[in-house]
Order: sequence, then structure tokens, then C-alpha cells
Amino acid sequence: MADYKSAYEREKKDRKEAEKVLEDRSRELYKANARLNKQVQEVSSEFQKNALLLKIFHYSLDSQKLSDSLPSLIISMLTMAHLPMGVFDYYPLDRSRDHFRSEIYTNDKAKKPTSPGELFDDHAINHVLGSISVEVLSSREMFYLSDLEERLGKNELESFRYFGIGGILAFPVVANNHTAAIIYLFLGSEEENIDHLVVLFESSIKQLGILIEHRYSSDLLEKNYSQLKNMVGELDAAQKQLVHAEKMASIGQLSAGIAHEINNPMGYVKSNLSSLKDYNDIFHEGLSLANKMAHLPLQELSTRDDAIDDFKKFWMSGDVDYLLQDSKNLLEETANGIDRVLDIVSGLRSFARPSDQTWGLCDVNNCLEEALKLSNNQLKYKCVMNKSLLKVAAVNGNAGELVQVFLNLLINAGQAIDSEGEINVCSQTLKAGVEVRVSDNGCGIDDSVLLKIFDPCYTTKEVGQGTGLGLSISFGIIDNHGGRINVISEKGEGSCFSVWLPAVEQ
Repeated sequence: MADYKSAYEREKKDRKEAEKVLEDRSRELYKANARLNKQVQEVSSEFQKNALLLKIFHYSLDSQKLSDSLPSLIISMLTMAHLPMGVFDYYPLDRSRDHFRSEIYTNDKAKKPTSPGELFDDHAINHVLGSISVEVLSSREMFYLSDLEERLGKNELESFRYFGIGGILAFPVVANNHTAAIIYLFLGSEEENIDHLVVLFESSIKQLGILIEHRYSSDLLEKNYSQLKNMVGELDAAQKQLVHAEKMASIGQLSAGIAHEINNPMGYVKSNLSSLKDYNDIFHEGLSLANKMAHLPLQELSTRDDAIDDFKKFWMSGDVDYLLQDSKNLLEETANGIDRVLDIVSGLRSFARPSDQTWGLCDVNNCLEEALKLSNNQLKYKCVMNKSLLKVAAVNGNAGELVQVFLNLLINAGQAIDSEGEINVCSQTLKAGVEVRVSDNGCGIDDSVLLKIFDPCYTTKEVGQGTGLGLSISFGIIDNHGGRINVISEKGEGSCFSVWLPAVEQ
């Protein structure tokens, strides 16, 4: 009996230990299963969020309007969360267009007996959504309506309950501090995991708002760039007109000297032509006598001493030998005078031509020579021109614009000299570039205005002597060529303007 009892106790003890082991194992399995279910839910939720984000990303790539993308987006959300229906309000960023509410979108997989869009009247939908939209627009935050009885009448409430709808989630799509849309999702009456739906959709909808902001910013940037491009084009055109106007002003200042320079050769051209006209009459008379002799019969030619004597008398009295030599000289002088006029006109026409955008290799010395030629007519009567142009490297630029800069400096130097003075022009290679200096011993520039001379429309000259644009435009041209322009001046002693331009690498 004793052995039986002890065996029973051992068996009972073993059974309890086995039950405890089984209970512990069952608890571990339950916890493991719970963790696995949670992981499955998390993976499923993450997959759903990624799928929704992918849908939103495609919206961004397709450059589709938000109002055209929302229907497909809502249907995806309904299918993903097994919700019966949804709708959205659209508020355009362009305030000139009216906002609107979409039709009702239903989940075909909800397996309802009748589509809710066929039974819900617009009044019921608009009444409840209208009150929700006011709160969402003011807060710009997600809103959850769970108590439908507070906002719906009896008939409306029955319609909602018929389809098992127990609440509404409203998500604002916010972009640039503006609610672009509100997405309303209708929940089933047995929907319990509201937090899961909020986590599932809220971050994705915020991402949608960020994409809208990005697209809006890109469109705005493109629009501003287009406007800026147009403004730059208009500014460039205005600058060309200004440069051309300054050229015309420079020509106006040179006009008296140019007219005098053209008048001189034209004066002796006219005088020479008058002399040649008189010579032509004498030559015509001589040729008539020679023609008579040429038509005499050969047998009479030896007996007609009178004809030969007449021709000899004409040749001696008319001093035809001198006239022939002088005619040659007059024609050469006339041709040189005409060439001189043509050279002046050609230089003026080349300088006055509106500047184009053609850049190329420029010889600074050639540009200086052209400017000296144009200004010579005005400066030669009161200025001694000292020129020292050394061989320099080529620069990349617009030759016409560089001529304009040097001409402005020469005209300013001449205007700084009252009666008699000197202007020194030199060029040299300096610090991987070409330096040009134009100096004078004129009146100089006061220290109080020295810093203003490159300002547009600033001038110390009398009315009619300058526009105040010459140095400003010259500064802009040199800066555009990658160079610099400086001035050193002392009142009563003169001024020295230096221009440095980068040389082209050999």
C-alpha cells in the first residue's frame, strides 16, 4: 500500500510539472503568435503605405492635375482599407477658379447590395461634409467624425446606417499653407482600428501635399525664369539702344571737326575740277586742230605749212606741256581728296552702325588707331597727340565696342583741355593682359566727384557737351569684356584713364 501511495504522489507531481511545462509552452506560443500577427500587420500596413506612396509618386511623374488624380487615389484607398465609399472637395491654388465637390466613389469589393451612390441624396452628403469641411479648413488637421447623430437628421442617419457607415475620416491635402483638397473616407459601423487607418493614410497624404508644393514651386520657378529671360532680353535690347545713342552723341560732338575735315578736301576737289574744266576746253581746241590735220590728204600735208604753224602756235600759246602735267597732278590730288572723304565716311559709318554680338580676336592697337582717326578732326587744333603703341597680344571682344570706349576717353581728354595741351596714348602688355592709357594735362577731376564719374547720367560738362553716359557705358563694356577701367586725376594737373583687358592665351 505504501509503495502504491508513493508512486501515485510521484505521478501526480510529474503530471503537475508536465502541465506547467505545457502551460509555459502554450503561453510562449501564444506570445510568439501574437508577435507574428503584429509583424504581419506591420508588414501589411507598411506594404499598403508604400503602395499608396507609389500611387502618389506616379501622380508626380505623370504631371497630372490633382483634381484628375484624386478619383483614382480615393478608389485605391477604399480598396486598400476595405472601406465602402469616399469623396473629395477640391480647392484650386488658382483662386480665380471655383472649388467643387466630387461625385461619390464606391468600393466595388465592399459587396453591398446596392451602390450607396444611388441611394444617398446630395443633401445628406453635403450637409454632413459641409460642417466637417469648415473645421478641417480652419485647423488644416485630420478630423474624425464618429457621432453621426449630432450632425444628421433621422432619415439621413437611417441611410448611413443602412450601408453600415459609422463614421467619417477627413484628411486635408495641404500645400503652400493652402488646403488644396479634403479627402473624406466613410468608415464601416464595425470599424475599430481607426488609428491604423490614420497611420496608413495621413503620412501619404502629407507626402502628396509636399509633391504638390514641389510641382507648384517648379512651375512658378519656370514661369519666373521665363519672365526673367524676357526681361533680360528687353534689358539687352535697351542697353544696345543706349550704347547706340551714346555713339550718336559722340558723333554729334565730333560733327564740327568732321564737317571741317570733309570740307577741306571737297574744297580743293571742287577747285581742281574747275581748273580741269578750263583745261578740257583748251584740250578740245587742240584736238580739233589735230583732227583737221589728220584728215588732210597726204599729198597736201607737206604743202599745208599754215595748218602745222597753227597747231604749233596753239601748243606754245596754250602752254599745253604745263597743262598736261598739271592735269595729272590735279587728278591725283582730287583722287586723294575723295579717298580722304571716303575714309572719314567709312569710319563714321562703321562706328555708327548698331553694335552686334559678334566677338572675335581684336587688335587693341587697331581699335586705338580707329578711335584716333575719328577724334583727330576735333583734337588736332588744340592738342598735341603723343602716341606710343607697343606690340601687344590679341584680346577676345567686340572691336566696335572697344573703339567706342577709346573714343570716349579721347573726347573727354580733349574736352578737359581749354586751349593748348597734350594727350598721351600708349599700349603695353601687362599682367597677362593688355593695358591702354589715355592721359592729358587738362583741368583734372575734383576728388569730390571722382567716385561718381562712372555713374549713369552724371556729368560736370556744360549742356550740349555730354550726356553723362559715356564713361558709364564704357565701364559696362570693359566689365563685359572681363577687364577693368581706372582713373587717376589731380585737380589742375590732368587725368589718366587706364583700361586693362585680358589677353587671349596663345
